[in-house]
Amino acid sequence: NDILDDVRQAYVGLALARETVILYERQVPVLRELSEAATVRYASGHAEQHDIVRPFVELSRLQADAITWRARARSEEARLNTLLGRLVSRSVESLSPARLTDVPTNPEAVALQRHPGMALVAAEIAREEAELARLQGERRPDFVVGGGYMLMPGDAGAWTARAGITWPNAPWSRGRLDAAIAAQALRVEAVAARREVIASAIRRGVYDAQISIEAARQRASLISTTTLPHVQHAFEVSRTAYAAGRADFADIIEGQRAVLAADVEYAMVQAEVAFALADLDRAMGVVPQEPTPAVQEEEQP
Repeated sequence: NDILDDVRQAYVGLALARETVILYERQVPVLRELSEAATVRYASGHAEQHDIVRPFVELSRLQADAITWRARARSEEARLNTLLGRLVSRSVESLSPARLTDVPTNPEAVALQRHPGMALVAAEIAREEAELARLQGERRPDFVVGGGYMLMPGDAGAWTARAGITWPNAPWSRGRLDAAIAAQALRVEAVAARREVIASAIRRGVYDAQISIEAARQRASLISTTTLPHVQHAFEVSRTAYAAGRADFADIIEGQRAVLAADVEYAMVQAEVAFALADLDRAMGVVPQEPTPAVQEEEQP
């Protein structure tokens, strides 16, 4: 589960970095188009000289941020390659969209039933209870009865008889057995208490993961339905107004920044949804394993 979760975390991290780099690259032609529009307006005497410089400054800042995200993508590639046992410097192929698992109807019950920690503590409880039952069985006495016939050549034979009893619950030895039983009963109680601690930790992890999933999905819905349409509309309005001479060039730059920031935030929130789902699977102790694709044999000519 730990290995599978680490692979999922690295996979989503790499996908986020690559998608963010694409978002930055999409803004390059936009800034160049704005620079050309500012140059035309300056040549016609309807713009200031700093309007021509600002797109280049903004483009430099954009490229600097893109370099940071490219470095992050390479770092995530190295992390994923390490987890997969491949060369660190190996280039990771194009990624398929991350498979988002559905939240079970009752994840807490599923976690308590299938989490490996619960299985381990259940086995430990069974072992301690079996030891307690064995010690309690020591109270019962054991009886030994035997007999036989001794045959000696040239002499008369003899009958033999033997009887014995062990009494663990005798007054002179009862204290030692009672102490052992009491100590073992406390061990059973301690393991049962540890089971409750583990169960509480599992419930808390599942609950926190559910909160994170819900919050990330709400943020993603808010950005996609409200923030992104508004900033894109504001950017188009400012660009149209600037072309008509009714807006300042700074309004276009601010609009372009807002669009980019909203796109990047939406990509990050989608990654947060995937991270939260991975956290839920790990809290439940049932991290799903991706099916291995079948290898097609090449036909020999």
